[in-house]
Amino acid sequence: MTIEKVLEKYMEAEKIRPAFERVALFSWNDMLLLKSEIEKARVLLSTRVEASRLDSAMDDIEETHSTFNLGQRVRKTKGSQWQGRIVGWYTTELTTEGYAVESEREKGSVQIYPASALEKIDDV
Repeated sequence: MTIEKVLEKYMEAEKIRPAFERVALFSWNDMLLLKSEIEKARVLLSTRVEASRLDSAMDDIEETHSTFNLGQRVRKTKGSQWQGRIVGWYTTELTTEGYAVESEREKGSVQIYPASALEKIDDV
């Protein structure tokens, strides 16, 4: 894409065409600076879009993952033993509400379990 097309796209998007049409000439350095500012705006816009997507995903998680909170102490209720704190969430086709639990005994070790396999334990 040429710099002219990039400028046209952003001028239309930001509705700033009249301000640029009043300027007769740009120096090469002005064009490079403008291109740099456009790139910064593109990165900022991308960051805002990603932040918006993250906010939306967090809202979805709050709606679907309401049994336990981050940092809450839990233990596995059946089979092998696992006790620790909630450090994350997950969802799959088979598990709509799953949690990542970091072990209290083996720091840094994490296992994932569906909510139905966990129970809350009181802080000591």
